[in-house]
Amino acid sequence: MEPLTNIYDDKRLSISFVNQIKRVFVPYLIQHQNLSIYVDMVDGQSETIDYANLNIKSLPTQPLNEVDFTVYCLSSDIKLTSAHHAYNLCGDNRVVKSESLDIYPNEKLAVDGQNPAYLYFFIISDYLNERVSTTRDSFKILEKRPSLELEPEALYMEEIKNHIIEIANAYAQQHIEEANNKKNTVIQEVIQEYPHLAKSVETLNPKIGYGHTKEKIIIEAVTEQARHAEQVKKQLLEAAQKPLSKATDAEKENLAKTIAEVTHENSLQLGHYMAYRKVVLDLFRQISTISR
Repeated sequence: MEPLTNIYDDKRLSISFVNQIKRVFVPYLIQHQNLSIYVDMVDGQSETIDYANLNIKSLPTQPLNEVDFTVYCLSSDIKLTSAHHAYNLCGDNRVVKSESLDIYPNEKLAVDGQNPAYLYFFIISDYLNERVSTTRDSFKILEKRPSLELEPEALYMEEIKNHIIEIANAYAQQHIEEANNKKNTVIQEVIQEYPHLAKSVETLNPKIGYGHTKEKIIIEAVTEQARHAEQVKKQLLEAAQKPLSKATDAEKENLAKTIAEVTHENSLQLGHYMAYRKVVLDLFRQISTISR
């Protein structure tokens, strides 16, 4: 059988579309590892997509209700979908459905000693092949197991997805735990050195990536602190416009909390300033002694 040549020949073809072609036809290349796909590019050049040039790994799996699934992981330097990491349910040698892997962070992951990459999982099974819809964009599989089971041996999409997520999680879990530990260590270093930024760092924690340096966290924390200070200032100015005697109990309680928060943050900033001032004065004294 000859290679698929010029499967797409469109001068309007974009690089992102080429990446989509690569993702959709990965199952085909897995099943036909001796074949290649050639894509004509908009600049007149062409790109060859073949199994040998794809960083693909077969993952260990267990049958689900006696149904076998084969799972492959493709590590990619570039995003092949809008999601950073995703799993792809395949049927008849092509991707049918793709969903984001929310268990992974929105950044590249380094697994098994490889360079950081986006991870895309491809699930292949005769069970899926036999249930591809005629439009080839869905499966003839019910989403959830009904309360009244007519086919106890049947699989449902929710069960298949959970099975795949467990496999993907097991594959990268060790790396995620190690990355989380490193991230938390850097965060604690920032909080210890800059206690007045602790609240801002805690607010930013879900958005702090594994690759964030201490300097980047500090810059983002200072920005968050300024944003929060502006919000608090607005709240206090609005409260000052209304006589306290006319405020509700809830408003008084909220105002008391805000004032206590401002007082606490100001004391932390003052402590940081005094410590920093002491270091500067000590250095100044040392420099003055040397210059004499």
